[in-house]
Amino acid sequence: MAHWHVAVIAAVVCITPAWAAADQRPTGGPGRTKLGLRVSITGAESHAKDAPVNVRVIVENTSDKRIDIKRQTDYIAIDVAWPSPSAEGCNNRYTGTRSRRLSFAQVNRGQLAATPTPLAPGATFEVELDLASWATADVNGSTPLGAGALKVVAHYAKRSSKPLGFVVEGTPPAGRCKTNPGWQFWGPGR
Repeated sequence: MAHWHVAVIAAVVCITPAWAAADQRPTGGPGRTKLGLRVSITGAESHAKDAPVNVRVIVENTSDKRIDIKRQTDYIAIDVAWPSPSAEGCNNRYTGTRSRRLSFAQVNRGQLAATPTPLAPGATFEVELDLASWATADVNGSTPLGAGALKVVAHYAKRSSKPLGFVVEGTPPAGRCKTNPGWQFWGPGR
């Protein structure tokens, strides 16, 4: 009498939908080059509660000519965005976005226009800014930055950087999602 052995091989196939891709934090970096200048923003992935939220804004001359630029922070603005509950809550693609623009105008400097200075080909102008401090300045409505997941885009004249994402530790204020629903679901560059 013959005995038959049947081997059962089980295969498990895992399919990950495209919308469930890894949650990659936007890392800033250079935006498009426009009229020979490119703007970038860099910063840490997270910041402690009640600590400085430092970012570095970089303006680079990508042309082969000297370009006159104004090196005061008055010419820089940063849009700050955060996830906010929509009618469907804070879940994935249903998340809303709220934002504000921070100005870095130094009002105590007087009304004199800044004198443009040349930026050599390949050279950069860099400035480090504490967003937490500037958010509470009179020029920005004296409103704290607040905790939670944030995305920022730097602007110099009519040029913009790519978004930079980071987290400020602590409990977010009312009107913000308590957890990050995913960097790709809210804010600029989504």
